[in-house]
Amino acid sequence: MQGACRVARESFDSLRDAWSSLIPTSVTPFPFQTVAWAESWWEVFHDGADLLLLGVRSGDETLIGVAPLMIRETPFGRAVQFIGGTDVTDYLDIVASERDVHAVWSAVIQSLVTMQDAWDVLDFHCLPQWSPSQATLADLLSERLSVRVAQEEVCPILRLGGSFAHYLQALPKKERHEIRRKERNFERDAPSGRLRVLHTRDEALAALPDFFRLHRLSAPDKERFLTSAVEQFFRSMTARMADNGALRLFILDVDDRAVAAMYTFAAEGRLLVYNSGYDPEYSRVGAGMVLTGKMIEAAAAEGLEICDFLRGNEAYKYRFGAVDTPIWRVLAGRDGAVVDAEIRSMEAALGVPADARDLITNEDQPIGTPA
Repeated sequence: MQGACRVARESFDSLRDAWSSLIPTSVTPFPFQTVAWAESWWEVFHDGADLLLLGVRSGDETLIGVAPLMIRETPFGRAVQFIGGTDVTDYLDIVASERDVHAVWSAVIQSLVTMQDAWDVLDFHCLPQWSPSQATLADLLSERLSVRVAQEEVCPILRLGGSFAHYLQALPKKERHEIRRKERNFERDAPSGRLRVLHTRDEALAALPDFFRLHRLSAPDKERFLTSAVEQFFRSMTARMADNGALRLFILDVDDRAVAAMYTFAAEGRLLVYNSGYDPEYSRVGAGMVLTGKMIEAAAAEGLEICDFLRGNEAYKYRFGAVDTPIWRVLAGRDGAVVDAEIRSMEAALGVPADARDLITNEDQPIGTPA
């Protein structure tokens, strides 16, 4: 990097190619950070927000970072946030390599300071544990604003260890036995059962009605989540994620009828388990648990190293051996009382287990929640 950084407001079109070229070396190189994801979200959900898409260039005009931001009204004021929103996006971060994160954030914060009359708070959600962004932001903002860094959620993950057999062997005996027992019972009770793994645009879009049906059947909170706008987002995002090779849509059929589905992405050695649905009628054959096991087996066969269940502490994730990793929120503003009150509210919500959102009990019910 040569000379001082230059920050400019840009458009999706002006950044598209250079943004895409940054993703493989970015500190958080997942689909949620791509221009395709940001565009899909913006098309559906921006709802009056002001686009603040910042490109950061080095002295020789090389793009070294993208800050996909927006300004929108919140109950605690006008907030600068990442494009993506916490309802449908699990990891959010600046798009930059680890070596450039500090320089890019420094340039972005300087730019935001010059327009501080346009916002009340800086509110950066879903920062991953591995990213230096949370510490960098706290350092850069602490002399200017009241800053709080707090755990926002957990993303349970499991390490596959190179093969499905290795993964199973590493599980406690009880969990390993239960996964195998469910699979044997499914083969006995649903001999017509088969797994489909969809990758391409056409086959995934054709399967979305089944996915929507299963999602709505799963639980009342999922039915509420799947609005017409969310369906539109899924269609747009599905096409784009299939085109870039990230999509893996797992569907379990019984008697040629889809009974469970797991909507996932593969990226940088991880399977990211984004969303799911299942038909409670097929809990008798353990459809949800069986599909989760088959998904993990397929991920291991593909050579992926981690199965990341993303946001939420649903109980089923731990049955498969997942271990929590935190995601973080950095909230900064001129009014410390507002910042503290919002963080307290968030931490209180974090204390409610994800499975307690709806009073439904079924051993196969929790096979995922809205992202």
